[in-house]
Amino acid sequence: QVLAVNPGHVHARLSIGQNLRQRGKEDEAVPEFMMALQLPNEGPGRLADEVALSQIRRAAIQQLTSIFGKRANQLSRQRQHRASIEQLQKLAKILRESLSGPQYDDKNGDEVAPILTGNVEHTEWNESTTAVFFGAGGRQISQTEVLCQLVTDLARTESNMTADYLELGERSNAEDAL
Repeated sequence: QVLAVNPGHVHARLSIGQNLRQRGKEDEAVPEFMMALQLPNEGPGRLADEVALSQIRRAAIQQLTSIFGKRANQLSRQRQHRASIEQLQKLAKILRESLSGPQYDDKNGDEVAPILTGNVEHTEWNESTTAVFFGAGGRQISQTEVLCQLVTDLARTESNMTADYLELGERSNAEDAL
C-alpha cells in the first residue's frame, strides 16, 4: 500500500526485500535491496532523519553482501569458479559505489561523511569528532566502524575473487582483482 503512494519509499523497499529473503526468494529480494540503496530520499514518506536513512542503506548493503557472498561461496565449492566470480564482481561493484558516495557538501564545500554513514547536520567536524549511530540492540556504531566494515567486505570479496581466478589458472586476472 505504501508503494502505491510512493514507489520510491526507501524503508518500504528494504522491508519488502527482507520479507522476500526470509521466504527464500533471494532473486526477487535483490532488486528491492538495490532500490533501498539507490533511490533518492524524497516524496511522501521521506526520511527527515539522515541517520535513519543511513541505517536503512547499511542494512540493504548487509543483505546484498550476504546474498552475493553466499551465492559465490556455494558456486566456488561446486567448482563453478566463473559463476562465482560473476557474483563477486557484482558485490564488489556495489561495495565500491557505496564507499565512493558523496564526500563533499556541494553547498559550501565542507567535507562530510560518505552517504552510508549519514550526514549529521549541526556537527562541528575536526580530527577528534566521530559521529555515533545506534545499531540493533542499541549498540553504538561509529562512522569509522561502518567504513571499516565496508572496506573489510570489499577486501574479502576481492580476495575470494582472486582465489577463484587462481583456481581457473588466470593469474593476470587474479592480480587485477587485487
